[in-house]
Order: sequence, then structure tokens, then C-alpha cells
Amino acid sequence: MNKLLLFFLVPVSLFSQINVTFQVNMGVQIRKGLFTPGKDSLFVRIHDNAYGDSLYWKYFWFNMHNGVLGDSIYRVKADLPSMLSGKQCNYTYVLNGTQAEQSAYHPLYFHSADTVLSLVYFNNDSIYNPRKIVNLSITFTADISAIWGSGAGYFDDTRDSLMIRGLDWAGLGALIDPVSCQMKLVSPSSNGLYKTTILVKGNAGDSAYYTYFAVPSAYFFNSEHARWVTFPYSDSAIILPTAVLNIKMTPVLSKNLIIQFQADVSDPIQNGLTGELVPLNKIQFIGIKGNIPQLGSWKGNWTPSDTLVAQGSTYPTMVVMNNQGINGDAIAGDYTWTGQIVLPAGSPVTGIEFRYACMYPGADTVNGGIQPLNNESWHDGNHQYFWEEPKYSDILIDHNIFGAFPDCRCDDVREMPAVKNLHYALEQNYPNPFNPSTTISFSLSERSRVALSVYNSLGQKIAELFNGEKAAGSHSVQWNAGSFVSGVYFYELRSEKFTSVKKLLLVK
Repeated sequence: MNKLLLFFLVPVSLFSQINVTFQVNMGVQIRKGLFTPGKDSLFVRIHDNAYGDSLYWKYFWFNMHNGVLGDSIYRVKADLPSMLSGKQCNYTYVLNGTQAEQSAYHPLYFHSADTVLSLVYFNNDSIYNPRKIVNLSITFTADISAIWGSGAGYFDDTRDSLMIRGLDWAGLGALIDPVSCQMKLVSPSSNGLYKTTILVKGNAGDSAYYTYFAVPSAYFFNSEHARWVTFPYSDSAIILPTAVLNIKMTPVLSKNLIIQFQADVSDPIQNGLTGELVPLNKIQFIGIKGNIPQLGSWKGNWTPSDTLVAQGSTYPTMVVMNNQGINGDAIAGDYTWTGQIVLPAGSPVTGIEFRYACMYPGADTVNGGIQPLNNESWHDGNHQYFWEEPKYSDILIDHNIFGAFPDCRCDDVREMPAVKNLHYALEQNYPNPFNPSTTISFSLSERSRVALSVYNSLGQKIAELFNGEKAAGSHSVQWNAGSFVSGVYFYELRSEKFTSVKKLLLVK
């Protein structure tokens, strides 16, 4: 801002032919504590292209001063170029060079003679009703006996905390000791009764909201509504009635779970920062970064060094995916990169947000070196992954297309069949590649209701080959893709106990 002010103050003073005196009363702002003489600065800004040159930066700035110490009237005599004579513009007062008046602009008509403008109040605010500041002691008591206990699936006092949030709505509200905002268990025998006392200052008659909040937030559904307390007209102590809280536990895993992320780069993909096409044959790795510790908790700088585990850390801040047919990757050298993370038993079953990164020669030097691998998309959208603990498996598969975000932002997460269910099977189609027909075979260990569907590379269902009951045994279904264009497609077999997805290639 200082550079900007110097730019305008120097050339304007060269003309010095029209003198306009601006004056504003800052008394109400001072009394409200919004302006401190000697500490804060005040400017007047003239604008609206009064100079008549569309290429000229439309603003004249002038620093204002009060006449004597303690005076709340601020004035400045502005020297303006004579070519403004007969023109009309607007002006506004600006606190500290950044906080302009919220009220409408003041009109200004330039005369050739000197002009002294009428005295106005900053923000047209001429009313000050002093409020009495009161000290309030508030005792909160909360009952969480419905979820209180020990271990996974309970509010565990050795791991979790219950907090008071808010109380910053009124005047000086947030002058609170943060330690007192954490509630304490009344006693081990109280079965989930928590209490704390908070000292807070505020304007008499004002209200402030507060709410109860359990942390770490990943383990809880914090659905408590806001509650309100009113500051009395004298220093007081308030003991609130016991609140039975509507805080629920997030489900937690009963076993270790592998989550397998699949990034499909079979279609041409772009670097979201530069718009250039990515050379698929030169991709060095696809990375993944997200909002949980196993995916880096959004830490790091989106550079190749994020793939290393820093000293004192458990996980890298970017997980490297592979296309080598290992660690869950089905086919080496195809267009699907795979990365796996392990969520241990007791982890909350909650939503995961993540983005992919693509590293190839030169990708780590774009964007001036600032987060160069944050290149899946130019916008701020993330993949969102909502799931439940699988019934029959310890592996979940999340298949995505690099750079493609579904409208709902919610991925279709599939369960991989457990080892004990290998007698359920979905075979690779034959022939593959094919034109225009191919055969898809699958087997069932018992009579089941199944659906066999085909999806395009955007995840849209384009054909349902079968939906109904099939007896135990082997079955085959033929798909004629004569009406579809060449490309990669996916076929899925889904039943109550088994889901599997495979890729097929139509070449015409």
C-alpha cells in the first residue's frame, strides 16, 4: 500500500491549482474502539475516473491528520489538477489504507475555486451508545453417558476431549482462557458427566452462542445445536442446567482394512496447472495425497520429496502408486496405477478426500515451483470417498479417472472378494481386445441374484447385460458393442456377497 500511495502523491502535487479540504469526524469510531489516534491512519480516496483518462489508475490518495492531540476531527487540504474543474466524482474515507467506509460514496463536484467540504462522520455513524462491560462466570455441565466408556466405539477419556466452543458473539466476548474451554470428567463414577467453569467478558444485554464439541472430530458426529447465553447488567455467576448431548460416535473398523486406489490414465490427460497433455509413456509415478494421516493429511509441498517419510513421521505426505503389477496392481504396464494404504482396526469409518499427482520429466518445475505436482485439475475439487466397513472382505477398491471429478464428488467404492469366496469369480472377457462382440464368463458358488453391467471410462453405465437370479455354477454372457465407439470400458459383476470389476478394450 505504501508504494501505491507514493505513486499518486508525487504526480498529483505538481498541478496544485484546485484546493479541496476534506474533513471527517472520527469521534464515534474512537469511542467504539475501532480507531486509535496516533496508531491508526486515515486517508481520503478520490476515484471514479474523474481525470478522464481510461488508462489512468483512477485513484488519488491523501493522508489525513487531526489538528491537535485528542481532537477527533481529521482534515486534509488536497491539491488537485486544474483539469478536474467542472467534473464530478466520488470520494470515500479509508482506515489504515484498507478498510473503506461501508456506507455509500460521497459525491464531489470540482470547482475552480477552493472548496471546504462539510464535516461528515466516518461511515455516517454519529451515534454511540456506551455499553457496560460485565464479567460473567458460566458453569457448564454435560451428560454424554450414552457414548461414554473405554476403547474403540466409545468416548474414551484417555483419548477424547469435550470442549466448549463459541462465546465470541458479544462485544469483548472471546476474552476466554482456552484451558477452561476443555471440560473435565466430574469423577470416574459419574458415568460420563463433564463440567467446566468459564470466565468471560461481554457487553451487558448482549447474547453469545456456544456449543459442545467432541474431539478428535473424526471419531464423532458433532450434531449439537448452538445454545445462547445473555450477559446480565452486573457481574454475575450462572450455573447452566445439565445438557444431555446429542453427540454420536463415528463407526470404527473392527479389523484392519486395505484401501486400494486406482488411477486410470487410459484417456489423454492434461496437466491441470499448464493445460499441456501428459506424455503417458513418460509418467514416472502417480501420487496421491489426502486428508487422513495415511495419505499425508494434506501436508507437504506437492513435490517429489513428499514421497519420502520425514524424520519423526509415520507416513509420507504423498503415497506413490505403481503400474508394475505389484501391491494390488492387476496388470503391469497398463493404464491403471494402483496405490494401497492400510487403516488399522479402530480407525474411524468416515469420508476421505484426496487428489492425484502426476510426475513426468519437467512436471516438478512448473507453476514457479509452487506445488508443481498439484496438477490433477486447475480447480479446487477433490475426490470424495464415502464407505462402510465391508462384510466379506478386507479390501476396498476405489477406481478413478485422473482429472475427472464426478458431479456428486462421491466415488463408487467396491469391495474385493475375500479369499474364502474365491469360488465366486469374474473372468477376463474373450477375446480382448474385441470387435464388435466378446464373451464375459463368471461363476457362482450358490444361487444368487446378480447384475452384470458395462460402464464407460467416465463411470456411466451404458449397458446392463443381466440382472436377475442365476444358479450356482459357471455362466457366460455375450456383449455386442457394435453401436459403441472404440475405447476402454469396464464390466462389473455384483451380487450380495461378491463384487468384481474388470477392464475390456473395444478396437474398431
